[in-house]
Amino acid sequence: MEKEEIAFGNLIQYFSEQGTLSKTDEQLIRQYGTYKTVLRGTFLHKEGTITNDTFFVVKGLFRLFSRNYEGEEINLQFSAETYWVNDYESYLSGKSSDNNLEALEDSEVIAFKKEDLNDLLQNSPTIYHLVEKLTEKNTLYNRTRLMHQIKDSPQKRYEDFVAQFTDIYNRIPLYMLASYLGISRKTLTRIRGGK
Repeated sequence: MEKEEIAFGNLIQYFSEQGTLSKTDEQLIRQYGTYKTVLRGTFLHKEGTITNDTFFVVKGLFRLFSRNYEGEEINLQFSAETYWVNDYESYLSGKSSDNNLEALEDSEVIAFKKEDLNDLLQNSPTIYHLVEKLTEKNTLYNRTRLMHQIKDSPQKRYEDFVAQFTDIYNRIPLYMLASYLGISRKTLTRIRGGK
């Protein structure tokens, strides 16, 4: 129970850093969220299924990945502490997903079922507004990342990733990081060796 209280405290603190929460908002978060522990290697979502949950990462590291036409893994996103993670396309469209969501470390999350999160957002204008701002920020990040993936050199992509994600880059296996950056493992090893 203590870990659960700490986890909800982290989520409430996260929202409080974005805006002011009332005691009612805090109670609603506890009412609609579910604390879960997730073991390394566990899939919270698998391709071919519809995702109906979204997760706030309290502790640990996750990856969202797909497979290309040759069956090779393509890492799309890494999510660590204080990040939100799910397969948004499947979550929003209600269609089956091409992606997988896997824990890379033993982790702790606060999970929200889609209908529970919708109820939370309906009952809390403050949280609704905060989630709207976070969604806009995430959309801008993804668009910027795509542009950098197209126009920047492998070296620059790696340096930018390390600068932006100093807390997680060394927790990610090299082959996964290489896939995320759109480069070969050999190229990533060469870049890292030049540092």
